Amino acid sequence: MEEKKMAGEMISQEAISLDEAQQLKSIMQDFMTAYVQNQDKEVAEWLPQKLQASLGVSLEEAQAITQQLVATIKYNEESARSLAEAKSRGMTREAWVSKVIREDVQNLPEEEQKKRLAEVYAAFEEVNASVLGGENGAETAATGEEV
Repeated sequence: MEEKKMAGEMISQEAISLDEAQQLKSIMQDFMTAYVQNQDKEVAEWLPQKLQASLGVSLEEAQAITQQLVATIKYNEESARSLAEAKSRGMTREAWVSKVIREDVQNLPEEEQKKRLAEVYAAFEEVNASVLGGENGAETAATGEEV
């Protein structure tokens, strides 16, 4: 039987170098400082200029990135709140995910529903494989049995 891999070993092929980590740390500190300095403003007021300067993109691109970031954060906050409420009512995380997926596809035409559900299933398989360790991990996730 194959030994189980530690989480760090599973992602080591995709890990960043020490230099890249230090660069990322510097970038994160710079943006966190900008956030603190601008905490009295809406993110959309200051972040596009910061992104433009840091990424070397046009102001329009920086504004689009900002809009996407803000929308993603709001969606994640709403999802976390919805999950917490569902759990407080006794719903499992799995049941909540199932409910969210059903709601996501309910108004789509049948072919679009099939396509969307296939995409969701593929995403779950990919996450399971990466968490559980490659192809064997995907099979473990699908069958519940060790390979």
